[in-house]
Amino acid sequence: MTTQTLNEAPAAEAIEQPQTSTTAQPFSRSIKFLLAMVVTYFVAAFVYGIGAVIYGTATQPDLSQAESQAWISAHLISPNGITWMYLVTAIPVLLVLLKAASLPQQRWTQTLALTPVAAKRYLPWLGAFALYYASAWLINWLWPVESGEFIEALVGVRHLGLFVTMVLVAPVLEELVFRGYFFQAWRNSFLGLWGTLLLTSVLFTLIHAGQYPLLILAMLFSFSLILGLAREKTGSVYVPMAMHAANNLLAFILINWLGYV
Repeated sequence: MTTQTLNEAPAAEAIEQPQTSTTAQPFSRSIKFLLAMVVTYFVAAFVYGIGAVIYGTATQPDLSQAESQAWISAHLISPNGITWMYLVTAIPVLLVLLKAASLPQQRWTQTLALTPVAAKRYLPWLGAFALYYASAWLINWLWPVESGEFIEALVGVRHLGLFVTMVLVAPVLEELVFRGYFFQAWRNSFLGLWGTLLLTSVLFTLIHAGQYPLLILAMLFSFSLILGLAREKTGSVYVPMAMHAANNLLAFILINWLGYV
């Protein structure tokens, strides 16, 4: 083996190694896009609400104002209402997210941590999810709480659109937002790991605040911390995405299919 061959080997090995580093971005930029996503969500929700009012008025013109308001309220927590509301708000938020993730220095897939990982790396975190779910079940058994209007509206409902929204669309979008873009942006800022875990978990809990009682929200906060740790340790958003989907699938089976609250 010649001296030239020895010198070339490390260089060739370095070229073959995958690029895993991400480009840091200003904290202020991430906050601007956070506000943009919030505004986009509420504007889309408002537009959907206006559309629902117009539809209800056109299809049921004989309803009084009070009856019309009751119909709108019932529609918004119905399977069709939940499904279409989520999709109408998710699409524009996703567009803002893709804009936020598009940095000149790297691909948006890298910004969102869309990094494939080996199947064996999912197993420990799915085990952690199983422990969390068992603990949440025990807490709910020891300190039962009222499920709330949102969950009550879903009991026994078998709706394909709602299934797709809850088990596929919601986990993908929410993980891309929280454990994808914002985790990557804030992990490299002054917040560090624990600040990022806390802030993303608070925001994740807040978006569910109108759906669940306080005890369940506390469980969601804990679950979000676990999702963030999975993102940190694996470097991929796919792992928390799988955990989130598994959680929603079990909830859908228990509440929607089996009627358990």
